[in-house]
Amino acid sequence: MNRLKYLFLSVLMSGALHATEYSFYDDTIVLKGTGDASWSESTLGLRFGKFEAGFIASSENVEQWADKWISINLSGDKNGIYLTDTPEWNAGFSAANNAVFAPGDALFIWAFNTLDGTSREWALFTDPSWLTQPNAQIDPSLHSYGFTASTAALFGSINFDSGMASTALVGSAIPEPSSFALIGGAFALGAALARRRRG
Repeated sequence: MNRLKYLFLSVLMSGALHATEYSFYDDTIVLKGTGDASWSESTLGLRFGKFEAGFIASSENVEQWADKWISINLSGDKNGIYLTDTPEWNAGFSAANNAVFAPGDALFIWAFNTLDGTSREWALFTDPSWLTQPNAQIDPSLHSYGFTASTAALFGSINFDSGMASTALVGSAIPEPSSFALIGGAFALGAALARRRRG
């Protein structure tokens, strides 16, 4: 029922006769919180869509995600929900043309408990098969997506074989090795400049 609800809403909100519909549905992957914690909430928010062209989402720029996300068919701050006790992932949107969603653009599923505050638990997933399609001149053209063995977690984690995924606490990401090298270089440069001034 929820799946039909989000598809119907996306059609209504598009206002287009020849819209391209994008539906995400999965009932095989369980999403846990940080530290394998269960959710007290009955639902989490989902955003199904894409980021602005040229933006590469990662744990290092997580605070920019909201500004770089292309908002389409959002109801409040989401266009889908994750039912924590089922599990069920259900999201969708409609694109009237290819002006913003060019064919071949990568799509993402962004799961979250809240977008604000200090206890933000987020997860971001993408997959090589989750690509936008040419806008078809039929009413409407429907494309369905779900998790596969190739799905990758850009934030949080996923193990397709075990049917488990998890969020990560925003602000707790550990810098990657390349980041440690940059940080170390910055400290070394600062120490060298300080010695030079004293000398």
